Amino acid sequence: SYTYGADGRVLSVRPVYTMQGDDLTHARSLYLQAVEGYLREMDEVRGSAVWSEAEMVLYLHDALAERCTYDEAGVSAGGGRSNAYELFRDGRGICQAYALAFIALCRGAGIEADFVCSPAMDHAWNHVRVDGMWYHVDVTRDDPIPARGGDEQVNHGRLLRSDEGMAALGYHGFSCGAG
Repeated sequence: SYTYGADGRVLSVRPVYTMQGDDLTHARSLYLQAVEGYLREMDEVRGSAVWSEAEMVLYLHDALAERCTYDEAGVSAGGGRSNAYELFRDGRGICQAYALAFIALCRGAGIEADFVCSPAMDHAWNHVRVDGMWYHVDVTRDDPIPARGGDEQVNHGRLLRSDEGMAALGYHGFSCGAG
């Protein structure tokens, strides 16, 4: 859960744990295996090549969008899978799940990443630091969502965009955790 300031910035994040004991241990293991799996596959694809931070962000963006699906049914029912564990486990989630999973993948690859949210848009995405500059990445809205008439391929319209670039796409009322 989050608390917001008068200016719309996130003031605090309070995790809410819904598991304990063996269930929590199993969930942690699955989560870590999923992150390690994405990173291992990235290492296999690049082989001995040295990738820039932008190339790693692109790979992780596409890998997550290709493997996961937006949870239309969950949203229609008034909820949806909202955490990275559920996204990794089920391959379905809402924007918050995508953003949290992308943070884990980027940080695992040594790239600074943070959470961006817009209460005004009821949407979340990411901020990543590439070559010393902060950029926005919205994997959720770049994910091909055929049910919405989207392309069958991953889009890159919201990949490594500036604040101004996001505003030009209609993003507003957002606050970034970093940068």
